[in-house]
Amino acid sequence: MNLDDMEGFGGDIPFENFIDDIIPLLDLSDSDSYLMPDVCRTVAVRLRQLTRNWPDDDIDKKNALYLAEGMELAHQQNEPI
Repeated sequence: MNLDDMEGFGGDIPFENFIDDIIPLLDLSDSDSYLMPDVCRTVAVRLRQLTRNWPDDDIDKKNALYLAEGMELAHQQNEPI
């Protein structure tokens, strides 16, 4: 998928047209929204998969892995994020 074509990223294609564990994060509203602990775990796993082949010094990879760690912690503590 091309994010520029997706709803919320400038396009008009809804995320419901796709099946991927990263979608709950991408389709999250910027205000008053959260991810439940089980969803955090699933998204964290997918983030790690998606960034696996990115260069280790890539700032986006570092940020994604930091987010994945936070999501895993939220899951462990049974807290939404």
